[in-house]
Amino acid sequence: MDAGVLAHLLRSKGLWHVPRRFALLLARLGPTPARFTAALDAIVEVLARHGAPASFPTTAVALARHPLPLQRLAALGIEVAVHSYHHVDLSQRSPASQRDQVIRARQAFAQHHVPAVGFRAPYLRWNHDLLRLLFSQGFTYDSSTCALWPVLSPEQLAAPVIQTVLDFYRPLDAGRAPVLPYLLPEGLVEIPVSLPDDEMLVDRLGLAAADMAAIWRAMLTASHQAGELLVLQLHPERGRGGAPALDAVLTAARALQPAVWITTLAEVAEWWKIRPQCQIHLQGQGDGRWKVSMNAPVAARVLAQGPLIVETVAGNIHAAPLTSRWPHVTDVTAESFVVRSDLRPFIGLAPGSAQELLGFLRQQGYVVEISPERALYPVYFDWETFDLATQARTAVQRVEAPDVPLLRFSRWPDAARSALVVSGDIDSLTFWDYLWRLSES
Repeated sequence: MDAGVLAHLLRSKGLWHVPRRFALLLARLGPTPARFTAALDAIVEVLARHGAPASFPTTAVALARHPLPLQRLAALGIEVAVHSYHHVDLSQRSPASQRDQVIRARQAFAQHHVPAVGFRAPYLRWNHDLLRLLFSQGFTYDSSTCALWPVLSPEQLAAPVIQTVLDFYRPLDAGRAPVLPYLLPEGLVEIPVSLPDDEMLVDRLGLAAADMAAIWRAMLTASHQAGELLVLQLHPERGRGGAPALDAVLTAARALQPAVWITTLAEVAEWWKIRPQCQIHLQGQGDGRWKVSMNAPVAARVLAQGPLIVETVAGNIHAAPLTSRWPHVTDVTAESFVVRSDLRPFIGLAPGSAQELLGFLRQQGYVVEISPERALYPVYFDWETFDLATQARTAVQRVEAPDVPLLRFSRWPDAARSALVVSGDIDSLTFWDYLWRLSES
């Protein structure tokens, strides 16, 4: 192991955690893939019981050495994404080295007949050169950013082993910024990973499966209440110990109403690219009545929010008392309807407002009209600048306030309230793979 690899391990794992990490991996990985595949099977069995898909970003060198377990995942309909060729910090590599890693990975996946449309960078470390390269190579999404949900106790959060990894990852604060996909200027959909993950909870904090389940359920509850995205990380080598926690989370997710969309990273990216193209058109009929027509796929449902009256051939469906278990929102399933509102039930945006704000609002399923007429709209933005990390949640809260009469598209398919993806990175199926990984870094 050269000095650069050791320095990277110390920075990402912490001094005391490096030898402990070696010991744990030796216990979880054997000289053949048998121990790993048994742990992976424990996860797959839980997924099958709940009818849930998953996404497993995998290094191409691991696929090349052990194609059968990963081909079996793909045959089961579980997504296998690209996790570079080698498990290296691509943010520290030159553009030429990045290109070599990505193209070799593409070739290995094609050679072994495993389709892949997405990418997750090792160590969640990336830069804009990498994002542009991924788009040029035909990837539709990247999942290398991360967000920390406020579910750890102050004592857990202050633990040096946790602070080390947070300093390394520098996650978004899910208490301040919405945890949602984002369509990047580079053309990719960026899908954030949720923290704390299994490595933080099990290896660093030493929590049992029941404690991990409680924390993950709290993350699920928070994401559902906010209408956001939870991308859990359960690395397959921890599958036997983590399967009960995964089972608890999926059981809770299936019980929530409105529903949780349990899906894959690839499906999230596909949906997020479709959503900004959905359109709602209004035709004024006088006396505050608007005939509504839509141009959108069936899964993109229209939601009526706040003090709107929605008239259909079956009568008024959005008036007190509300008919939806989703507070102040009704899922409008009628193909043709009329809304009654003194204001245009859309968002108004001042000319000259930040393009980043316009893009963000439309990606949420909001209908935005650029107009200088503030008085025509129930909610109006005149923001010349927009910062996703600090202003996005404020924007969402303004739009989705209970007293705002608005028509908008559901953020998730079929009017689901939130989304859940089960994921876990694969880079070593044997302890030999891990030792080779150190030499390859």
